[in-house]
Amino acid sequence: MLYPPRRIDFSFVILIGPVALAAVALAGRFLGWWDETGQFLGLVAAFAFLLLLRFGLRQMARKAPPPASVQANEGRRVKFVFSETGYSMSSEFFEGVQRWPGVHCIIAGEGVILFVISDMAHILPDRTFATTADRSAFLAWAMELLTPEAQARSRV
Repeated sequence: MLYPPRRIDFSFVILIGPVALAAVALAGRFLGWWDETGQFLGLVAAFAFLLLLRFGLRQMARKAPPPASVQANEGRRVKFVFSETGYSMSSEFFEGVQRWPGVHCIIAGEGVILFVISDMAHILPDRTFATTADRSAFLAWAMELLTPEAQARSRV
């Protein structure tokens, strides 16, 4: 199946109960049947509202997709190629190019280097480097290629 089945939006269910109760109350008041029959119809409307609310809230509760498992992606190899103009990434499922002016900042974390690009980041693990000196030299080189604004935002 190319597209998942369409989910029905049950947000209108929240309004059905108060509207039905108001309709029953107004009809009973103006038609003069707010006796046992009107009260019974009001209870039926309230019960129907509670059932619809329960059903609707259950339908509206959207389950978040399961978090990506690190173990499931552990075998995936992502190849980075760095140059003076930017860097490229490629894997089994993705190929992309990022130019240095588009990098928002570089954050050197414990075990990783993050290249932040607007609302996402590319992760370069420390296992990429043979030694900490190689990592430090790479960070110094990459920082020189960033814009002055990005250098000021970076945490290296």
